[in-house]
Amino acid sequence: MSLQSTLGRFPIDARTKDACGLPFACVAQPFAPFTEILSRDGKCSVPSRHSEEYECDATQLGRCQECFGYISRYCYFDYRSWTCALCGSNNPIKKGTRYHNVQNRTKLPELQSGFVDLVCEKGNHDEDEGERQGGGEVDRTPAAAFVALVDATGTEEQLEIAKAGVAAGLEALPPNAKFGIASFEGDSIALFDFRGTVPSSASIPLGVPAAAASPSAQHDDAEDLGPSALGEVVPLGWFLADATAAHKEAATSALDAIAPLASAEIDPRRNLLAEALACVVGYVSGGPQGDDDVDEGEEGAGGRSRAAEAGVACSRVACFLHGPAPAGSRSRNLKDGRGRRQGFVSPTEGFWEDLGSFASRRGVTVDLYATAASASSAEPFDLRSMRRLPELTGGRLRLYPSPGESNAPQDVFAALKEPVALNATLRMRTSNEFDVSGVFGGLVEDPRYPQLYHLAACGPHACFAFDFKFTGSGFSREPELKPTVQLAFRYEVFAPVHGKAEAEGEDKGEGREYAMQRRLRVYTKQFPVAKSALDLYEGADAHATICVLVHKLARVVEDQGFQEARALCEDWLINLLGEYNLSLNRRLLDQGGAVENPDLDFVECKALQPLLPLVYGLLRGTSLNASVFAQDPDRWSFLRSCFASLPPKDLSCALYPQLSTFSSNRGYRRVPLSWRHLNENEGVIYMADALFVVVVYYTREAQQTQEWPPPHGGLIRREIEDLGMARSVQPRAVFLREGVEDGRVFEELLLDEPAKVGTGSSADFGYDEWRAELAKEVADFLASPP
Repeated sequence: MSLQSTLGRFPIDARTKDACGLPFACVAQPFAPFTEILSRDGKCSVPSRHSEEYECDATQLGRCQECFGYISRYCYFDYRSWTCALCGSNNPIKKGTRYHNVQNRTKLPELQSGFVDLVCEKGNHDEDEGERQGGGEVDRTPAAAFVALVDATGTEEQLEIAKAGVAAGLEALPPNAKFGIASFEGDSIALFDFRGTVPSSASIPLGVPAAAASPSAQHDDAEDLGPSALGEVVPLGWFLADATAAHKEAATSALDAIAPLASAEIDPRRNLLAEALACVVGYVSGGPQGDDDVDEGEEGAGGRSRAAEAGVACSRVACFLHGPAPAGSRSRNLKDGRGRRQGFVSPTEGFWEDLGSFASRRGVTVDLYATAASASSAEPFDLRSMRRLPELTGGRLRLYPSPGESNAPQDVFAALKEPVALNATLRMRTSNEFDVSGVFGGLVEDPRYPQLYHLAACGPHACFAFDFKFTGSGFSREPELKPTVQLAFRYEVFAPVHGKAEAEGEDKGEGREYAMQRRLRVYTKQFPVAKSALDLYEGADAHATICVLVHKLARVVEDQGFQEARALCEDWLINLLGEYNLSLNRRLLDQGGAVENPDLDFVECKALQPLLPLVYGLLRGTSLNASVFAQDPDRWSFLRSCFASLPPKDLSCALYPQLSTFSSNRGYRRVPLSWRHLNENEGVIYMADALFVVVVYYTREAQQTQEWPPPHGGLIRREIEDLGMARSVQPRAVFLREGVEDGRVFEELLLDEPAKVGTGSSADFGYDEWRAELAKEVADFLASPP
């Protein structure tokens, strides 16, 4: 669990916050590795998991009677009472609790560290959190399940990539997991059965309108075809096979049997793919999508209903798309309640949003891997509608322009290999002086408990943003009364039944028995108070700031369009630079002087120096570019979906690529992304990291002195491997030689050069020209400050 605030010090009041021009917000990674927590917060420690105090039941953790916040190291203790660090209420210490013994109290992990991760015993019902804890033992299934749906309407090259992706997923499965393989055959679904020595398949026809295939369940006169029909032909217990070596070998044979359809059979049948995916989701969840028989207690613990008892408690469906999946007559029009422009939101978005909500309630995570037939393919996938499905279920959306540029096998392997928190709930509590005013990311608020949010799945890189507002006059000037933030995260994890192991599932020894375990993470953090804007600048976080800015502008794009979002972004930056220079030169201005050379690069504030290039990259990128959306809506939607969940460091790399230069075995960072910089550094190798793609560029001089291609085990290869291991996005490596391969991929990453396609911003003319225009705007701001 990691927490990054845009302001390392919180403003003492709303006036000070407005004077600094920076957002008052934070970004959180609920399932971040322990090492991430320790590196960011020196007041956190992770006790040994063999400690008896650490493995206590979460019900033994003290809670405030007033605000229901958890006890922490920041609470004030008296002999037989403690004062809540959040609301200031006094709570008695009852006899028999773990806090009654004064001598042992200081040894408790929750009072030594700001972070704890505890087991939730089975049957514990927490009314305030709106959930019934699932317990340390699994309730319905002993294993996780990976289900692959392969679209057989693609070309042979597309199918080969999909088959390689499924094979990679099977290799990444943890011990005693289960898997199933299905294929979409145009007018039917083929389900494979691996019980025998030779795999067999059963085909179930599609095409009949079915209530089961519609998440809105409004077709009362339709026949219940989807999940029921699949279960009648192949029961779910037959379809899901153990991930043993024998079954994996049989799966390879089954994948080889999937052949592409004839081109004449594809187009008329594509509109059934949406129905096929909906059927598979209902099939693995254990019930038709129209069944709303929900047990309120279980609903809060991840949304699983009584209808899902026969399904799999933890399942992941990976759909390999090779063309559009129109929802057809099952689409519904979205109301324009937020003023969204007609045509920006596809009318089929309602279908995918309903399917995502249904899958999330049943604990099913859906990944979409879309591979186009070629880079010049004219038929879009309509990802602007489909992206709601993976976003609501905690899944991944990936788009590959062609089979040759596809990184699907690596992405599938990484998705299944990394630890995942499932059926989770998240709540953020704050001290009395401020509160959460907005939430950004794939969180779904509980309808019964305000500010309680549900997550179907949450990986270690998943990130969410919270906007703050003052609820009173401000914070106390007394240093011991610091602003406090507390995150409570309840989740399930696939963990070993016997022996101790990390909650992230790091111990995956062969032969171990794994099951679902319910856990609780609590992270409490305090922030110092800043009394002036200059103090706020010194503790600011540029990467967290750009992350919050991207989330806010995304909503502006949906509500008011690209032009308004771009104008708001530029106005915000001008205001920030203006307020920064006013604060920096306050004494000069009070004496009647004028700021002749404003500081545009935050020279006097090291913490904010990365911000200007990041905002420039945002203006030059796809997020605020209407022409990109008009020409390639799938690419825009793919990037929009990824940006919604990327942690700040990865998002910064996606907005403004990092350029490295290599010479022999030495590498060092360079910031400018321009040909002028490259021409000043002859005879080296350049590596541009843009998160999704890493381009290694050999100059002519480097081709004569350096080995081509970069040797395995060398510095460049090792760095690319390290980048893939540290991220949820597996970058595609491209190796180019000056004068030999087409260098346009590398040139597109040199953002400091003038843009080839305009966005409507002065950033289109290049970084130096944009900065010069920015200087004029800031000078006007300082000449007549508000």
